[in-house]
Amino acid sequence: MAYVGQVEYQTYSHIESRIKAFGNYTVIGKDESGTYDMYKIELGSPGKPVLFFLASLHGTEWHTTQYTLSLAEMLENNTFPDADFRNNLLSSYHLVIIPVGNPYGLDRVTNEYNQFDSNARTNSNGIDLNRDFYDITQQETINITNQILRHRPFAFLDSHMFQPNYSSANGMNLILANGQRETDYIRDRYVDMWKKYTGEGITVWVNDLSPTSGLARAFAAKQTNPYTPNTLSYISEMKRPAIIDGVLIEELTKSQIYDYGIAALTFFIESSIQYLDEFSIEEAVVEALTVTDLLGNEEMLVDFKEYTRTRKVNGEKTISMTVVPSEANKHAFPLIGEEATITHGNDEYIIKKYSAKSIGNKYIKRIDAVHKFYVDLINKQQNKVHNGSITFFNYMNLVFENTGYTFAVIDSFPALSFENLGNDNRLSLLEKGLDRFQAEMEIVGNQVRFRKRVGNDTDFQFRYGHNINSIEESCETTNLATVIRGEGADGITAYYRSPNADIFGELDAPSVIDERFTSKESLLEEMKSRLEDTPLFSTTIDFADLRAAGYPYTVPNEGDRVFVIYEPMDDLLIEARILDINEVFDADLKPIKTTVTLANHKKSFADVVFDNTQKQLGKIVNEDGVVRNDVLSEAMRIAAESIKNARTELQFPNEGGIWAVEKDDPNKVVVFNSAGLAVSTDNMQTIRSAITAEGVVAETIMAGLMQGVNIVQDDGEGGKIELVNGVLQTYLNNTRVMRVDDKGLTMFSADGGVEAGTLRDSQLTGDKSKKGISLNSARDFLNIGFGSVGETARPVLHAQNGIETRLYIGREFSFEALPGQTRLYVDGQSVFRADHTGTTIYNNKSGMAGTSMLWADHNDDRLKLYYKLSPLYNGRFEMYGNLMVDGYVSADDYRNNSLIELKDNIKPVDFNASDLLRHADIMEYMLKKDIEKGSNKKRYGFIIGDGYNIPEEILGEDKKGISSYAHSSINSLAIKEQIEKTEKLEKENKQLRDDYNALLKRIEALEKR
Repeated sequence: MAYVGQVEYQTYSHIESRIKAFGNYTVIGKDESGTYDMYKIELGSPGKPVLFFLASLHGTEWHTTQYTLSLAEMLENNTFPDADFRNNLLSSYHLVIIPVGNPYGLDRVTNEYNQFDSNARTNSNGIDLNRDFYDITQQETINITNQILRHRPFAFLDSHMFQPNYSSANGMNLILANGQRETDYIRDRYVDMWKKYTGEGITVWVNDLSPTSGLARAFAAKQTNPYTPNTLSYISEMKRPAIIDGVLIEELTKSQIYDYGIAALTFFIESSIQYLDEFSIEEAVVEALTVTDLLGNEEMLVDFKEYTRTRKVNGEKTISMTVVPSEANKHAFPLIGEEATITHGNDEYIIKKYSAKSIGNKYIKRIDAVHKFYVDLINKQQNKVHNGSITFFNYMNLVFENTGYTFAVIDSFPALSFENLGNDNRLSLLEKGLDRFQAEMEIVGNQVRFRKRVGNDTDFQFRYGHNINSIEESCETTNLATVIRGEGADGITAYYRSPNADIFGELDAPSVIDERFTSKESLLEEMKSRLEDTPLFSTTIDFADLRAAGYPYTVPNEGDRVFVIYEPMDDLLIEARILDINEVFDADLKPIKTTVTLANHKKSFADVVFDNTQKQLGKIVNEDGVVRNDVLSEAMRIAAESIKNARTELQFPNEGGIWAVEKDDPNKVVVFNSAGLAVSTDNMQTIRSAITAEGVVAETIMAGLMQGVNIVQDDGEGGKIELVNGVLQTYLNNTRVMRVDDKGLTMFSADGGVEAGTLRDSQLTGDKSKKGISLNSARDFLNIGFGSVGETARPVLHAQNGIETRLYIGREFSFEALPGQTRLYVDGQSVFRADHTGTTIYNNKSGMAGTSMLWADHNDDRLKLYYKLSPLYNGRFEMYGNLMVDGYVSADDYRNNSLIELKDNIKPVDFNASDLLRHADIMEYMLKKDIEKGSNKKRYGFIIGDGYNIPEEILGEDKKGISSYAHSSINSLAIKEQIEKTEKLEKENKQLRDDYNALLKRIEALEKR
């Protein structure tokens, strides 16, 4: 069976029209240029195992889009030649297709036969997208990886083309490679199918992928799926036609590319289904939990109970579990404790709540842990301060710089103005940014992605109260309103009436009065965002019920939008989102129960996040430092209830005034007269609380904020605390020992009241924008250390004015600064010294105390390295890592480690070194730094960059330099090839000479006749 047709180049607008003819297509985002929509096509049965197809990641390889779309059209239109194959595929599997991964590049193909066209191969930033699936910096790769993570395919195929003379094809027209060695046997089945169909040889790449590989198939191979132990991940390549040196090289025709391409897709499907059939869902990949303590000890964690994971719409994840000691976890159980790390898949959680107790003869542990992302951010301070307007990107750069996390901004957000932004922990800054910019986020590995709304519009509806059983529900109409008015700058006014006013009537909302709004449109948008025109609805339901009602995904996704037909309010249509997902796992980490919370709350994203990660101080005081009302609420409630329920009789005694007497308890009296107000509980025998012209007297005062108050507490024995006019002072034995004022915290000696030292805020004299804290001693020394009252402190820092400074790090390390000399000690022995003679590093571990290893002479700027420290080193200097030298290195001999003990996976080279080097560009150039120094020295060598050919095989690991060892080895191989070729030619030449001499002899013989 052959697939009849041929590939022809089409513009992206033409391809879009083909995509939009499908019944189920979706825009997955814009490309990096912001010009083109990117699409996915879905075929088959949502909720079934997913096969994922990607084409045209390089625009010059547009052929892959053509045959991929053709197969999709045949499946959609029921014109595929094998009807049984087609029907089984669409009924049992879910196909997700991204037909164009690089629309910008595809739309810039000007000559489809160009051998090299970097403008069409890359995206609008000149980035090779098939190198960006590790860092994920480009919008195209963000869109694609989002879909892979959403659909969790069990098989993934990235289709490519290559130009003639591509050395890595080894002379073949077809290439295939997979993502992991464990699936080589399935790859070989795929290869055999394709080879048998085409009759072509196939080059199979077998190299292992680097953990930091940016290839699309490397990203897919690292993902898990619900069905198989590994996610099958392939790249297929075919040789495309190209003009080289004015000649069209077309080893595969456009008809063959069409035929072979569709065949490659069907064989990918067939072999992948065979792999899936080897595993039942029960045999799917078994995940594992590990626990790591603060010392880095790591063990697998088993025999846990009640393991629950909560996922929220902001990317927040928390876990909780109970662990019972057993023989199987005897090594892991002791590691469970405060700040230990629990790892589940790619997520790490830090234990923040830990308890242990005995139950019978067992000692169990209960833990609650927070995702490491939030712990990292709340413990990282941003000391910079920004005032004025700031873009969303620059705001998030303040949040994430130097945290180890990266971020990507998917949607656009307008710049906003901030005052005193910064000088706070990163989590607090993140929450503030999400609130002000009205953004939402999701966490993928170490990357945080920002959108206006996370999740997807599912178009899924379900009738609440008909086909869904609620575990918990609530519906609140307290703040329901249907009409709102607004006023902006320069007399702008706006009015909005919700359609729901026809249901609930016209209910006014508080007006929006804000002169920051300078247009009616922006004012109206703000008014609509504040209006709560539907009841606040929330329900927690079993996910199995949601799936049975038609929810399209096998795994719930945070932020997804669904529509609820709310029967109790006359079939009111409410748009709700999945805000919370709660999963309970069994011992094999398989979900045994999943509940989801749907809600339509109009709170900002930041309002509903960080539930388990905020510092406790935020629960006590507001941003302005005033005690929150809820802290006082209990005392206020009790007081209000007492006053409200009191049965009071008013009395007017002859001496004047008014007495309010509790009827049920006459001892409770409140007296009011011209002298003041008094409260008593013993019929005015004593007064517990009073307000007079002299002041307030009370045993207990509960207040949110007290202003203008001076406080003096005196024990009558020389101990006193004063808070007067904003200055706090304490006294002991009638001697002042502490004072807090605008100069900081000042301590005084208890034996004479002499100032001892001050702790206060400070700034650098050279740069007053740099703020900090200073601890100053006004006496003989400054000491910081550990110790209880009455103990001799174990110092960390000890300094005597002008004499010495010592820093102690544990019991083994110490630092000493003396006049004219600095030393570092390890185990009491000097390992470093700096003075007027130079800088010296000593080796004290070899039994040769005081032996100089490194010496810098300050007098003549010399640096000496002594490495002949026999018998320990025997003339050898060892270094692990990279050595960067700006200049040249001179040595009598240079050696590369080449011992067999150091190497693995040794096999013969499978390419022709001469062909590899033949196409390399050797250029003449000058170094920029030479030119800056006035030198015109010419140099010769390779250039790494666009437009220059250089074999990848000789590049270093970071692809920013040349591996001299690889280069010289490949040169040696090329020389060997040339020697072998020369020897062959010499042999042929000798044979020709012998034949020639034999002919001459025959001629001579014939002439003699």
